[in-house]
Amino acid sequence: MDDEGGPLSASEVELFRQLLQRYCEFELDQFEHFVVDTAYGDVFVGVTRKPPTDHPRQAYMRLPRLGTEQ
Repeated sequence: MDDEGGPLSASEVELFRQLLQRYCEFELDQFEHFVVDTAYGDVFVGVTRKPPTDHPRQAYMRLPRLGTEQ
């Protein structure tokens, strides 16, 4: 880790993206839900294989698959 406090550095964001890709590829079955305790209150995170029915796909930012970055 570059810094153990404050905002993420560019390299930390890239590491997070890489780990998220691997998690979704090899660990995620159908869905996972997390509650992250932050200084600003709980943050609710959902990782699913399908978007909620009331959420358009266009609302999501696509991350490039590892090894396919241009």
